[in-house]
Amino acid sequence: MIGPAPMCVDCDRYDRETGACAAYPEGIPVEFIMNEWDHRFPKPGDHGLQFVPRSGEVRPQEWWPDERGDRS
Repeated sequence: MIGPAPMCVDCDRYDRETGACAAYPEGIPVEFIMNEWDHRFPKPGDHGLQFVPRSGEVRPQEWWPDERGDRS
């Protein structure tokens, strides 16, 4: 079963052509790919760069944790 796309694809820091991320130039951690970490919150190694919604494209995803970090 394929789950929802990671929130990375809706982030302005993510390059859709190359799959690169400004926060993780050496590669996006598996926690993000598997939707196990909400990158609206800092994570060690992200160079102080968190999720920034891509202008005009982002739609809140029901699987995103709420502001407390709890999943719906």
